[in-house]
Amino acid sequence: MANKKEKQEKKLGPEEEAKVRESLAKEAEENLEDVTLSSLAAAGFATPEQYGKLGTEVYRLATNQTPTQRAYDILYKPSLQTEGESLSGLKLKKGAQNIMIESIRALKVENLLKRMGYEGKVLEKYVGRYVNGLSDEDANEILGAYVTTLTDSYVGKALAQRQINVIGGLENKFGEPKKEKE
Repeated sequence: MANKKEKQEKKLGPEEEAKVRESLAKEAEENLEDVTLSSLAAAGFATPEQYGKLGTEVYRLATNQTPTQRAYDILYKPSLQTEGESLSGLKLKKGAQNIMIESIRALKVENLLKRMGYEGKVLEKYVGRYVNGLSDEDANEILGAYVTTLTDSYVGKALAQRQINVIGGLENKFGEPKKEKE
């Protein structure tokens, strides 16, 4: 038995379907741009096997700031409004990961490659195609590449912050107090 969404999709003509896809892609772009969603997702993607304890550092950086309104509305608020439900770090990371994955799948290949910094020409067979319309192998490859790029970016930020903290700690112990400018 088809669900309501499937029935509605079957009724859409090509133009309406294109509009829906573009609307979903626009929303996906906004999700991928959201610093709270992307940093929480990166914290979840940063497995200890690949990144050691840096995933924890990424999570700490993500949660040491006020969540964006978008992240609050689609990730935090639903849990806070459900009676008896708690908001755990694992739940935040998993929720953000799911949002990122679905957002990646809703984009056109060329737009996703551009987001990752690719400046070359996209092969004609991929131009205009959405990631969720690719073969499983191709979709998983581009999804994995984006996840790795995203995670590496946030792990790099966590490393930079850790270095600042280490230097600051040494400065506090071994450095002369900074003189205020008169």
